[in-house]
Amino acid sequence: LQTIGATVSEVQRRMVNFFGAKASVVLTNVPGPQQRLSMAGHEIREMMFWVPQAGRLGKGISILSYAGDVVVGIVTDEGLVPDPQAIVEELHAIHLESARAAGVRPRAIRALRPRCVAHTVTGRRCRNPAGPGATTCRVHAG
Repeated sequence: LQTIGATVSEVQRRMVNFFGAKASVVLTNVPGPQQRLSMAGHEIREMMFWVPQAGRLGKGISILSYAGDVVVGIVTDEGLVPDPQAIVEELHAIHLESARAAGVRPRAIRALRPRCVAHTVTGRRCRNPAGPGATTCRVHAG
């Protein structure tokens, strides 16, 4: 990927499409700092990143550790995975089962709220979090 990134944009586009056509999911893990960091005098409480979504990839799973916590992010194509919450629930069940098998108390899991399903005036999918128990954000709720 680093070599592809050093080429001209047309070559990059063709190579990404070539490799992207041969995969359906990207899973990556990034070991982050094990101690808390700060920026401009404020402690960074959480970190997150998203795997690049290119070509025809339908799923991306990001795993990041930071200061003893692990954050998992899932991005899906709703045409392929209409209910990504099911993936989150399965990961939660696996987490609890693994903790029990290891004889340790599981750490708390906090799920991010799903995104708004509405579209903006330009036709793009809204990026706001959905309201509690809703499928739309406060902007599109009315």
